[in-house]
Amino acid sequence: GDTVWFDANRNGFLDGGEVGAEGIRVELLDGVGTLLATQFTDADGLYLFEDLAAGAYQVRFGGVGL
Repeated sequence: GDTVWFDANRNGFLDGGEVGAEGIRVELLDGVGTLLATQFTDADGLYLFEDLAAGAYQVRFGGVGL
């Protein structure tokens, strides 16, 4: 898991004053691109995929509420 946020200064870092983005679709894919799970970020922009077996994964982000 991690955080999706509005990067006001576009530096790629979550700086003080920047807020999380709620309701962003986050997809978990396996190493070959098969969709495994979907979540939406919470009010603070947080998401977490739990209980994953060791391996290679990809994370893909969509729009709000898509």
